[in-house]
Amino acid sequence: MDQFIVIDDFCKTFGKGTVKENKVLSHISFGLDKADFGVIVGGNGAGKSTLLNSLAGELKLDSGKLMIDKQDITQTDTTKRSVFISRVFQDPTLGTAPRMTIAQNLALAYKRGQKRGFKPSVKKDDLPLFKKRLKQLDLGLEDRLDADMDSLSGGQRQAVSLVMATLTKPDLLLLDEHTAALDPHTQRLVMQLTDQLVREYGITTLMITHSLSDAVAYGDKLFILNHGELVKTVDRESKKSLTIDNLFHSMGTL
Repeated sequence: MDQFIVIDDFCKTFGKGTVKENKVLSHISFGLDKADFGVIVGGNGAGKSTLLNSLAGELKLDSGKLMIDKQDITQTDTTKRSVFISRVFQDPTLGTAPRMTIAQNLALAYKRGQKRGFKPSVKKDDLPLFKKRLKQLDLGLEDRLDADMDSLSGGQRQAVSLVMATLTKPDLLLLDEHTAALDPHTQRLVMQLTDQLVREYGITTLMITHSLSDAVAYGDKLFILNHGELVKTVDRESKKSLTIDNLFHSMGTL
């Protein structure tokens, strides 16, 4: 069966031909089935962020191909990719408009990939959906639709970012160390919400994380990067028995 997401031979080098040449991605290839939750780990400089930036269209690859549901979007720009791909950033302040209300931010997310004017318009017919999705967070935010985003805590804002990113059920959700800037309690909350949302809506997801405990506890497949290379893939069955010690040892031998 053809895989839903195909990352084929991604290569990216910064400073090519100079003394500072740095091969950040070297022939990275793997795939995800529909509704798979993939997790990427690796040390600093492993190429994790470069990979996600390439998938989002923020960086142009030297070579390689990205296929989503048999459609080649390698040359599709960032704006047009937003029809297929959503992203939640590490910084809770990114990806949202601080001086707009929760409802206005959700309205923008709901119109992802569509033409829109300068002012976000919140349709009355959309409010029940927004309230329903916020109620799932169990944070009381469904009663604060008129609150500005910058009035929320980091954890609340990241939770709303998750709702925004999954509102239109994208083909691929990118999670860019989206709990790293949060305190431990809020990290656990956001990860539980993440797993709940991607499972309930069957969203194919790729998450990078520095947390080995999250890498073990969440996701269906695990990909270990080292110096721009994919050095190990842990499949669905093997991941069920994976422990933090096993993963730490695997990464420590790189």
